[in-house]
Amino acid sequence: MRKIIGLIIYVIVQILFIPFRIIGAVIIYYKQTCVIKKLGVSSTVIEIING
Repeated sequence: MRKIIGLIIYVIVQILFIPFRIIGAVIIYYKQTCVIKKLGVSSTVIEIING
């Protein structure tokens, strides 16, 4: 019974945080495009820096 309740709570929390993930992804994408334009490098270089 505990596992079922834990799974239900986990799914609810994951669904509630979807908007925050989307906002974070948009912010990261925007910052990457700004850096790419400023430095004049390819996007693969920025991915290496993010890692």
